[in-house]
Amino acid sequence: MEFQRGVPYEIRYKNLKKSKVGTYLCSTDRVNIFFDINGEFGVSDEFIANRHVDIEEIADI
Repeated sequence: MEFQRGVPYEIRYKNLKKSKVGTYLCSTDRVNIFFDINGEFGVSDEFIANRHVDIEEIADI
């Protein structure tokens, strides 16, 4: 999946049954870096490919 810098995304963790909103920063070594009110966090391409999360762009807020 390709992300756009500065765009917010909803990230739904399937096994944990929770979601969060993060703004995309960049990608490095196959890890996509987002940030939210708690700081930066990464979601790997492999984690996405294995469908452990669903990620969806959030329309203008």
